[in-house]
Amino acid sequence: TPDRIGSEFALRKQEMVKLASQEIKNSQVHWVPETIHDIGFHKPVELADTISDFCRTGNREF
Repeated sequence: TPDRIGSEFALRKQEMVKLASQEIKNSQVHWVPETIHDIGFHKPVELADTISDFCRTGNREF
């Protein structure tokens, strides 16, 4: 949410995601603004589009 942008928690979260994405083979990060923990409920279309994009263009070496 906008009030969390730049907060200590948000910055720590970004750093943890960055570190995880460097360690997870074929990972991609897509930040979805103004959603909390249940993206499938809050933004189902954006989630579906992101997954579709990954399946279409993502590295398929699993």
